[in-house]
Amino acid sequence: MKMNNLGSGWSLVMQDLTMVDFELHPSGDFYAMTSPNDFSSQAKTLWRSKDGGDTWEVLNSLGIPADFRWDLCVAKTGILYVTGYYDHSVKIAISEDEAQSWVYKVIPDIYVLGDIAVNDRGQIFTPSVDIPSKVLTSADDGDSWYYLPNYPFDPYPSFLGPMLSPDGYLYIVFSNGLMLRTKKSSEQGAYIRGQVARDADMDCNTPDALDPLKNWVVELKGENTFYNSTNEQGRYTFFVDTGSYAIKAVIPQNLWWSLCDSVQEIEANDLLNSDTANLPLFPSLIAR
Repeated sequence: MKMNNLGSGWSLVMQDLTMVDFELHPSGDFYAMTSPNDFSSQAKTLWRSKDGGDTWEVLNSLGIPADFRWDLCVAKTGILYVTGYYDHSVKIAISEDEAQSWVYKVIPDIYVLGDIAVNDRGQIFTPSVDIPSKVLTSADDGDSWYYLPNYPFDPYPSFLGPMLSPDGYLYIVFSNGLMLRTKKSSEQGAYIRGQVARDADMDCNTPDALDPLKNWVVELKGENTFYNSTNEQGRYTFFVDTGSYAIKAVIPQNLWWSLCDSVQEIEANDLLNSDTANLPLFPSLIAR
């Protein structure tokens, strides 16, 4: 319903459709996803209104099929996010030009329900119903992902969705009415970034002779332990609480690979600072 004349009257918006998601863009435009009123299908159509909801246009630029769209989110930066199943994997579609074009990033967990929240720093959060249930997050626009620390107990496995307060606290609401909140704001912390790469000349001293390694696991250990997976360029990003950390690449087979530095120590003491930990490695002599 749309209110007219300061509440003296109301008018129906999209009266022949069920609105399943509704978002306000910083430009003042409305974005919405709808499904058929008669529940004849699960297809979700993406719409935009530039006149306060009086008229709507269908946006056909999104590649995720209508039957497999899950959630719509508009960040305060104006970036649009849509989750769904596309091209054989769970994806998040991201548009920085008001739905003119999209880029698609893989969400590496088939148990996510697709509901997302994005804080003011652009960090993405999506709950997973894998056992035990947890929250998957990305601090680099969906290029790499890691799980937040486990809940203090194993809660009800079904979520109503993640929410963020204006000051960045993350709330997770469960279907049984339970609500949990992070102890600290999701916007307070420090970045730890780097690249896992193969040292092409195997001397561990030539920074320009590196071949990036994707899908390698990076372990970050401090008060809590986090695991990330490198992207196509071998890069990873964590956004974590300030403190002391030890970071290393997890070697899948020590017989075949060796690290130049087995473990690196990082002091991430300054809020919103960025520390870099590159992790070069090389094939072991046995493998050659």
